[in-house]
Amino acid sequence: MDYHGGETPLKRNPLLKVNGSVLIAVLIVVAASLSLLLLKNEKVVAQYDEVASAQKIQQGYIYCDSVIKGITRLLEDDRNSYDSSEELWATLPTIPTSEGYISIVVVPLNSRIAITEVSSRNEKLRRRTEDAVEGLLAGTAEQLDIESLRNLRPYSLGELRLLPGFSSLPRNLLGYFTVEDTAGKININFAGESVLAAFLPEIEPLTEAIIKYRESKPFKDISQIRKVPGMTDDVYLAIQPYITVSSSLFYIFTEAEVGGTKTRAGAIVKRGSGKIKILKYFEEAEEFYVSGQDNLSL
Repeated sequence: MDYHGGETPLKRNPLLKVNGSVLIAVLIVVAASLSLLLLKNEKVVAQYDEVASAQKIQQGYIYCDSVIKGITRLLEDDRNSYDSSEELWATLPTIPTSEGYISIVVVPLNSRIAITEVSSRNEKLRRRTEDAVEGLLAGTAEQLDIESLRNLRPYSLGELRLLPGFSSLPRNLLGYFTVEDTAGKININFAGESVLAAFLPEIEPLTEAIIKYRESKPFKDISQIRKVPGMTDDVYLAIQPYITVSSSLFYIFTEAEVGGTKTRAGAIVKRGSGKIKILKYFEEAEEFYVSGQDNLSL
């Protein structure tokens, strides 16, 4: 048979050309279908992960909320005329769960310096607070602006970061303060050495002795501070208007870990006449108040 110059049958067979095109088209469709299927599976997996993560977060908040309610009951049941680190609500351990743990910290807020007292009408209290704030923030990178504090009453401690002098403060320094109204008094059973020395400069040489004394015997009345070695009547009379052994405002901080996902919540509560009122509640709470201790640098 004559193929006219060596042409092959393949080049002259249109059916083969059509079959080849169809095969390529089929392969393209199959590849596209597989890609879509894989993409769909990835979306399903991503959606599942999002749902699982949301469930863990929700479960964490349930734990935190339940713990906060439980702490309020403990505070209501606390009938002591003084508050100390020996109270049940102050000594709660980390609670293990089947999915992780729950940790709790309760902080009497009058163990911190009420920074809004820079606007107090009591001139002595105002000056004492200003000196304490400036002393604690001395040496920090930013310049403190007391006037900004007088013109703004922050809703939360975190809002202080919006003010000059506070925006870059580490948590352990910011935690020395509170924006709640503590009546200008410091709880000598809870305040750290730095807070005691800054707010009560009269007892700066005695702060270590005060802390050592209360570790063995909590102060049940402010007059018992006179038993601390080195305390004089003149010093006691100077600090008497600014110290207390009881608290009415507390910060409850909880952290729950569920399957490796951490959730945090906090609440500021007020105790009065044997009842507890939740004043503020924070989801995704930060550790400002928790880290305001001399032995912490979170």
